[in-house]
Amino acid sequence: MRKLFLSILAGVGLAGCAGQPPIQSTADLTVIEGRTALPAPERADLAAGDRVALIGPLDTITVRVFGIPELGGEMQVDTSGRIAMPLIGAIDAGGKTA
Repeated sequence: MRKLFLSILAGVGLAGCAGQPPIQSTADLTVIEGRTALPAPERADLAAGDRVALIGPLDTITVRVFGIPELGGEMQVDTSGRIAMPLIGAIDAGGKTA
């Protein structure tokens, strides 16, 4: 039993020393071989993609109520992501799109 355990342990240990095949370029990945420095970033690399603007704590938002301008205005989202509006009370605004 001990010999079996040692042979399995040796096999696992030697398997960890096995080499891996080189990385190949794909449509999503470009492999640059033979360089020690990365190429300079392009303008597209520096620009962030289009992201949805989400309302978060302490954001200031403008609320407009159709036909009743007195109920709207600028409001600040509290730390729990809620805003307080006249007549309807507190509303969850956190995580919603702006």
